[in-house]
Amino acid sequence: MPSPATQGIAAADWDGGLFSNTPLEYVLDYYPRRSRLTVQVDVFQPAGCLPSNLDEAMERDKDIRYASRTQTCTQVARDKHHVRHAINELHKLLPAEIAKTEQAKQLYELGCVTEMDIVQLIYRSTEPEGSSKDYEFSRSSMEKRWRQGMADAQAMLRASPWLAPMPKELGVRVFDMDQTFSAEKAADCCNFPPKEDAESTERTAKTPSTPVNA
Repeated sequence: MPSPATQGIAAADWDGGLFSNTPLEYVLDYYPRRSRLTVQVDVFQPAGCLPSNLDEAMERDKDIRYASRTQTCTQVARDKHHVRHAINELHKLLPAEIAKTEQAKQLYELGCVTEMDIVQLIYRSTEPEGSSKDYEFSRSSMEKRWRQGMADAQAMLRASPWLAPMPKELGVRVFDMDQTFSAEKAADCCNFPPKEDAESTERTAKTPSTPVNA
């Protein structure tokens, strides 16, 4: 059963006992693994303001109930892929006699040189939608969502920050549409050159690159 909100030091936590997973790991771990661009769409926002009345609490309940664990899934995927890249870098440092051992070969097979870019498109309403947001599919409501989704997708494509070269120390980058999506801002956040300087950059992978939307 849902428990009451617990006021912590810096945030109010509410265990609604409800969660939904986005199977991002199945996309990124699909074998043979390839470098790819993944667009992750969530129509319910996992984060929100602390409710101040019953109507707002009911609306947040729907968000919590149906939102995917977007940040958790992407963080786990990013950590796993960084470890794979670290294995490859470690293998380069091994003396020849150790690199030829069966144990070293098994470790190398766990490594990967593919590069993953994840774009998070999360629907965030600009006004209250109430507790009926999960089944209110009137024409006006759907057109409003379609317009916002189209604007977010166009902003994402105009910026295309994934075209910039991947820093050598990274294997995964995550771009959140909640931030101002411009090539210059993306370059500042991720410490890589703006989009126009990166169009000739080629990705290196054990298998050919294949863009994938999911």
